[in-house]
Amino acid sequence: MTEDLREQMGQSAINAALSVNYVGAGTVEFIFDADTGEYFFMEMNTRLQVEHPVTEEIVRISNLSGSTDLVQLQFHVAAGLPLPFEQCNVKSSGH
Repeated sequence: MTEDLREQMGQSAINAALSVNYVGAGTVEFIFDADTGEYFFMEMNTRLQVEHPVTEEIVRISNLSGSTDLVQLQFHVAAGLPLPFEQCNVKSSGH
């Protein structure tokens, strides 16, 4: 996957969440057609997934120290507090 494609899919996921006014942790899944280079929306899971520790290991938030704790951030959002970072601070390394 190219960085450009990752960014396009990420923006599509953000747009999906915004289109339904979703706030909180969640996962947007796509199907990718390697022959055409196109991707298609598959589903949106509006919860933390069982696999969220993998995400915590590969995602870093540049203006926060330490590891990414999605459970803590979800409680933060549930309390009505703004996230302590912007989308541009989120970087992934790995799969």
